Amino acid sequence: MFLFKREIHPAETDILKGFTDWHCHIVPGVDDGMRDLEDALETLEYYQSLQVNEVIFTPHVMNGMPVNWETIVQAYEHLKQQYRGNIQLRLGGEYMLDSGFKKRVEGGLQPLKDKRVLVETSYLAPPDCLFEMLYEVSISGYIPVIAHPERYLYMKPRDYSRLKNNEYLFQLNLLSLSDYYNKQVKERAEYLLDAGMYNLTGSDLHSREKFRYHWEHMKISRRLFKKLEILVEKSNGRPTGKNSPT
Repeated sequence: MFLFKREIHPAETDILKGFTDWHCHIVPGVDDGMRDLEDALETLEYYQSLQVNEVIFTPHVMNGMPVNWETIVQAYEHLKQQYRGNIQLRLGGEYMLDSGFKKRVEGGLQPLKDKRVLVETSYLAPPDCLFEMLYEVSISGYIPVIAHPERYLYMKPRDYSRLKNNEYLFQLNLLSLSDYYNKQVKERAEYLLDAGMYNLTGSDLHSREKFRYHWEHMKISRRLFKKLEILVEKSNGRPTGKNSPT
């Protein structure tokens, strides 16, 4: 069907069939994601229509958040009780590498699964002691997953290489390959995808309407689409060709 097309709309394929979303903000009322339970349930229904298999919720955990972790857990459990579909639901967290992070590590982090912990930084400037904090995560028994590295405009190719040399994982935001963010983010996402640096994929969904619009209008080259297919299969935990799950 897509043999003679130079660009492909991923939304017109079955690439999200069996998909694992490693990064989203669907737990209602705890951060800048879903507003309420109804919004969250409708988003999960939309995911069901896409044949998504598993969703790992990653609410923000950072300085200045108005809710504590106990409130997040309560909201997650209530959402699970109200959900009637067959998507697998799991709770993780998206941890900001800020001045309060060390204390959070000492208290224990909520992994995505298999000890993988999602972390993020400011988009414009690195935190003090970035690599020291990531090392702290590692020696505490976790595997750092760098959320949407394509969005960190302070990073250079050598920074990405150094992170990968330390065996940290990279998570791609699907919409980074669209025009959702900006041209720089899109170019960085294409570079990292082409270089095979990503390990996991996620939506980073905050708004169902915005995600749906940009997903349905996104188009990428056939060559990059093939690489995205391979990444998604790895991210879902299924080997593709010579590639094995991360």
